[in-house]
Amino acid sequence: MRANINQKQGASTAEFVEAASNGDLASIDACLAVGVPVNGASEDGQTPLVAAALAGHVAGVERLLAAGAYTDGRNMNGVTPLIVAANRNNIKVMDVLLTAGASVEVETSTGATALIAAVEGASEKAVERLLAEGACVDHRAAQGASALVLAAQEGNKGIVAQLLTAGASIDLATNGGATPLLFASQQGHVEVVADLLQLGAAIDTADAAGASAVLQASQQGHCTVLRLLLNAGAMPDLQRKVDGVTALSCAAEAGHLTAVELLLEAKAVVDLPRVDGATALMFAAQVGHRAVVEALLQAGASPGCTASNGATALYAAAQSGHAEVAKRLAECDGVGSRQFPQLDISYLFGE
Repeated sequence: MRANINQKQGASTAEFVEAASNGDLASIDACLAVGVPVNGASEDGQTPLVAAALAGHVAGVERLLAAGAYTDGRNMNGVTPLIVAANRNNIKVMDVLLTAGASVEVETSTGATALIAAVEGASEKAVERLLAEGACVDHRAAQGASALVLAAQEGNKGIVAQLLTAGASIDLATNGGATPLLFASQQGHVEVVADLLQLGAAIDTADAAGASAVLQASQQGHCTVLRLLLNAGAMPDLQRKVDGVTALSCAAEAGHLTAVELLLEAKAVVDLPRVDGATALMFAAQVGHRAVVEALLQAGASPGCTASNGATALYAAAQSGHAEVAKRLAECDGVGSRQFPQLDISYLFGE
């Protein structure tokens, strides 16, 4: 749609931005003819060149550059024409801008560069073009997220490979201590996890809270990822710093039976307590995961373990109303249905 430009009455920057966004060369020329600033911004902070780059209008970008538009001119969010073109996979627009001298290192208000924008847009071609122009592969944006962290988090195997080939630091963590492997494990991206492990990613690195890749995969039930990590030698018993939670307790509480079995096969300590003394069996019992409770018992879990508040697995099951689990635990040696006189659980046993 052509912007309605009246050369006698003049035109607004908003109309100029609209014309650029539509790739309307005649209206762009009309705006220039009546003196609308080529580097002005509309009320919402958008500039004509960023609008044209965002929409992928090569001819419009060329016309605006020829008229003196700033190659790295930013809109109100600090976004440049190159950044939006990279994010939208507008390679021809990128070529025009780079030829005109656009910088690959200019950052948005959140610290994102064109390379990070290309990764967020999942554009392998844009990533390739920017790396060829010397973009900093390890630049970190807001909260310390690098291009590799973002690619791993999204499971973009191709871009992960591009960045690593270009020399990205495989273990570069965010401000919160999370590495690309941690993000890929949390999201269950099997191929990316496999590639990172093959290339030597630190397997037991934990984030600031002490959560490891094994714990993240266990908590989410990503069993193929968990198997990869354990087969590569990951430690199954690393505890989260803030509360002592283990991968086994996370998997047990979530009811991820296969994850529990994998951890037990990897020799996870079955009764390793968290800070408050609670064990994996207590978590499974409290939520009522009968099959998980059985797997833990078969692996030697002790139903007599007591948390700091005096509770056991039986107490947790009874308090939560999980009759079948409570009955199974009451059958174990040394555990009786009247173990906790302060809690009436007789109804669970028909008494």
